Formats: sequence, structure tokens, C-alpha cells
Amino acid sequence: MGRKSREKKERRSSKVLTDPEFDELIRKGFGVAGTAMRERLSGQSAILRENPSDIKYSDLIKEFITPLLSGKEDKKLMKFLVFLGVTTWNSAIIKTHNQKQYDDLRVNIINELNDLPAFDQIFDALVQRKLLEFEQYDHLINDFEVHEYSNGNFEISVAHLPSEHIYRSDTN
Repeated sequence: MGRKSREKKERRSSKVLTDPEFDELIRKGFGVAGTAMRERLSGQSAILRENPSDIKYSDLIKEFITPLLSGKEDKKLMKFLVFLGVTTWNSAIIKTHNQKQYDDLRVNIINELNDLPAFDQIFDALVQRKLLEFEQYDHLINDFEVHEYSNGNFEISVAHLPSEHIYRSDTN
């Protein structure tokens, strides 16, 4: 790399946000994926709010699907893997609240994706992973967005809702 190229790269990199600044923008929903989600949902009844906690569900979903990743995913495959992760994440939460609803949902999902080899086993393994390794996180994922950067890295943004807003106790 020549001197001029290095200088140009250094000038560009000096304008890049630091990790804490970038994380703060993403937490507020202004990362690339969050902005795309806002645009896609504008005009609908959805209200996107800043995440009030330090828990980043987008990071949890990334960690949750890690066993499925090879590091060679393109955007289409990454979107499918995030979809699969979100679907099984939510299914596991539903299972903790309503076994019959979960059983019906499981049958429907597996029937829909039955052309994938051993999909029922993958589905069950991911539900178990959620229940065993991520049990304390009870937010349902309503929506997600995947953005691929030119360097091949991905940003994932999610919209989530505490399951207690869906599954309220019938007793007071």
C-alpha cells in the first residue's frame, strides 16, 4: 500500500465512530439495519422506541445463531438464519407460556419447511438451546433487519417486546 493510500485510509478511519459511540447509535435504533427497519415500518401502527435496558437483543440473537454460522454466509443465507433463530427463539418463549400453542406452532413451522433435511431436529435443538442457555431473556422478537457491509460483516437490528405484554396472568 502506497503512502497516499495509507493517508487516505487514515483520514477515513479517523472519521469512523468509536465502538461505544456506534453501539449507542445502534441501541437507539439508528444503525443501518435499525434505520432500514424504521423506514420499512413507517406508516404502520408500529412504534419503535429506544431500548431502555443494557441488554442488546440483536447481540443475543447473533450469539444464539452462532452454531449455525460458517463465516461464509451471504446476505440471503444470513437473513434465513436470523429468521430461523428468531422463529425458534419466539417458539421457545411460547412453549414456556402455552404448550398447546407451541405444539401447534411447531407442527405448522415444520410442515412449512419440511423440504429442509432434518429440519425438525434443528428446530428442536434451537428451542432447547434457547431454553437452556438464554432462559432469562423473555422478549419476543417482533421484527428484524439484516444489513451487510462491504467488508462482508453483518449488522442485525431487532424490534422486541417483553413476553409479559402478550402472556399476562389471568390471576390478579
